[in-house]
Amino acid sequence: MTVGRDVARVFAAMFPDGALYRVEPVGELVADPDCLVAGASWEVPAARVAAVVDPVVLLRSRPVEAWLRLLERATGDVVAGAAT
Repeated sequence: MTVGRDVARVFAAMFPDGALYRVEPVGELVADPDCLVAGASWEVPAARVAAVVDPVVLLRSRPVEAWLRLLERATGDVVAGAAT
């Protein structure tokens, strides 16, 4: 889980048939140990889908470099927001 919509879009694009969902956590949120940006990604035992935001997020809709720039900008926003 992530609080950043652009972060979620990038992760969704990296999977075949990726989609973007708004979810509600079921259980305790724990910082994602695989994420190098504090506050950008969370683990939770389960999540309930509250809404489908974008049913199709395709990697091929933009160059990989563009996705990576989006992720860099989005995680920078998460880090900046956590500092305030």
